[in-house]
Parts: sequence; structure tokens; C-alpha cells
Amino acid sequence: MASIYTYRLRAPKGLDNTLIKELKNLGLDTKLNHVRKIPGRKAVEVTGPQSVMWKIMYNSRIAEDL
Repeated sequence: MASIYTYRLRAPKGLDNTLIKELKNLGLDTKLNHVRKIPGRKAVEVTGPQSVMWKIMYNSRIAEDL
């Protein structure tokens, strides 16, 4: 079984909800992968295998940091 990692993503100011929508449209909010907003930190947390990180890096137009 693949290792599960937690990634924290930052979005430009005010676009954190848009980042969550984008990640869900990429199919990253499933039983194995979870996308959630971190309250008070202006960040989004994604949990999943390493392939999730690569999918975010190649496809996300909003995420600034990984």
C-alpha cells in the first residue's frame, strides 16, 4: 500500500475557497484523498499518496506553495 502524506497548500489572498473547488474538480476529494480548509491559516490541506502532489503541481493554476 502506498504511503499517505499530508500537503499544505497556500493560495493568493481570498482564493482559498476557489482552490478547494479546483482541487475537487481535479478529483482529489475521494475516500482515499481528503481536501479541507485549515481554519485561521489561509491554507488548504490535502491528504493522499505522492501521486496527489504531482497531480496538484501539474494541474493547479491557483496553488502557490506546496
